[in-house]
Order: sequence, then structure tokens, then C-alpha cells
Amino acid sequence: MASPPPMTAHNACHGVESRPGTPKSQSATEGPARLCSIRGVFDRMGTLSSVHPVRLYTVGHSNQTLSQLVGLLQLHGINAVADVRSMPYSRRLPQFNRPELEAEFHQHGIRYVFLGEELGARREEESAYDGLQAAYERVAQLPAFQLGLSRVLKGLGRGLTLALLCAERDPLTCHRSILVSRHLQARGVDVQHILGDGSLESHQELEHRMRRALQRL
Repeated sequence: MASPPPMTAHNACHGVESRPGTPKSQSATEGPARLCSIRGVFDRMGTLSSVHPVRLYTVGHSNQTLSQLVGLLQLHGINAVADVRSMPYSRRLPQFNRPELEAEFHQHGIRYVFLGEELGARREEESAYDGLQAAYERVAQLPAFQLGLSRVLKGLGRGLTLALLCAERDPLTCHRSILVSRHLQARGVDVQHILGDGSLESHQELEHRMRRALQRL
């Protein structure tokens, strides 16, 4: 089964997530800085198989209401959510704290599992960092990350209609696509990103959009 191309010294990639506790002024997490920091990841995505027998969704809660998020999930028949946020809490948007989110999903028959320790972008492992920022190629080699991928694949294999949940509205600026989805697609998964209006963007379409965005920098 195809795997993402290996990292090279010429274009070693770094993520955009800083070490836990790093001041925001020292982290590059928005706009052009985020796109620049993921250029190396995109350069190594390569051409993957066009045959994807199993579908996976991703979604970002952004600043929606809980009911709006549930509506997006129901629109696509999703019955299980894997939360890949490193910290499943939000001081600004408390409706997306883990207890509230899990309770709301339960009421609508949607299973919830927290995979932030396995698939989150902010890591506790020292080996994941190059300086203050996570190196996504290093993250991808961590045993915990590989275990997280296996858990997602196992859920899909059991017939669940599964979505990865993170915070960012646009998958282009989120590790759920740049890191996690990339490695799942390489394992033959058809990844579809749910946008704010409920429409879908395939991972291939996201790659094309990313390429255009990088060309404008």
C-alpha cells in the first residue's frame, strides 16, 4: 500500500504547532505563515492511488453552534466522530468542551472518541520537535500516531461513517488534513473534507487549492 514520500534533508518539513506552553508570539499558526510552514509537507504528498474503497470525513467546529455542527454531521450520515484536537476544550467556545460535545453527540446517536493524544498536533514527545515547532514527519513516525491511524482504520473497517473533528473551519489550515488525512489517504482511504456550508472538498481538491495558494505567496 502506498506511503507518503520520505523526508529529505533538502525540504525537511515542520508543522505549525508549537510546544505546549509556547507563547503565541513565537508560533506561526495563521495565514501565509501557516501555508509557508506546510510547503515541505505538500511538496512530498506525491501522487496517490485514485482507488479509495473506504470514505472518511473531516470537519472543523470553528465558531458554529453545537446544533450547526451536528447538522453538518447528519447531512453526511456520520455516526462516529474522532476528536483529533490536542486539547478538547475551548475557553472561548465552551460548547465544544469535551463533556458538552460528547453529551450532545450521544443525544443524536453519534459515537465520540478522543484521539488527541494519538493524532493531535501538539505533542508531549520531545522527539516530535525541532526547536519550538513540531516537525510533522517526526510526528508521523511516533508509535502513538501510528496507533491512532490504526484505530481510525479499524473504525472504518467496522463500517462506521467516521469524521475527524478539529477546530479550524478551513481544512487547508489544519493538521487534520496536512498531517492526519495525508497518511490515511496513503493507506487507501477516500478523505472528504466537510466545509462550512456543508459541501465536500476531496483531499485531492484540497491539494490543488493548496498548490494555488502556495503559488500566490
